Amino acid sequence: MGFLKKWIRKIWCWHKLRCMDRRWRMQGGASYQLFPPSFYYIHSAEEIKDITEKKLTDLRKQIKEYGGI
Repeated sequence: MGFLKKWIRKIWCWHKLRCMDRRWRMQGGASYQLFPPSFYYIHSAEEIKDITEKKLTDLRKQIKEYGGI
């Protein structure tokens, strides 16, 4: 019975995160933030910093390849 409760709680948590992301996208959040809100709930501060740096490095590289900056 404990396994079932944990499983249901996990599914409910993921559902709430998806709803949060959906609301964020509908309100235009995707136009001014790099990641959706659920990303910050799932990852630690160190992981967020590392992933953000990698993502920004990749984006800068793509901009340079296409003749920008």
